Amino acid sequence: MRTPRACQLLRAAVPFHQRDCHPEPGATEAACRSRGCRWCETSSLNVPFCFYDSTEDAACPSDVPIQKRIDCHPQPGASKEKCEAKGCIWCSTKVPNAPWCYFPANDPYGYFATEKPQKTSKGWR
Repeated sequence: MRTPRACQLLRAAVPFHQRDCHPEPGATEAACRSRGCRWCETSSLNVPFCFYDSTEDAACPSDVPIQKRIDCHPQPGASKEKCEAKGCIWCSTKVPNAPWCYFPANDPYGYFATEKPQKTSKGWR
């Protein structure tokens, strides 16, 4: 667990760019870190304990936040060309286990998650 001072410095380093990485109830430090995100407890209202730097989202040409990406090419060998040929979006990220090839927000297939993401031994599904 980070000290309050370490959290204060971390939050100051990425002000206004902290996107909630565990928006569903029951966030824990272990669950947060397993998503590749940062954990800092705070007494401030509307500030997430579990977050990532949302400037990563800004680098991608879509309105799908990293934690809401649904993998469009789960098979090995994904590439920008293969991804875009499927009509999906390709955008790399430093967040572990986040797909680089993912469905657009309003894709023509009507694809949407019906359950909460689940951690498996091979990543998220």
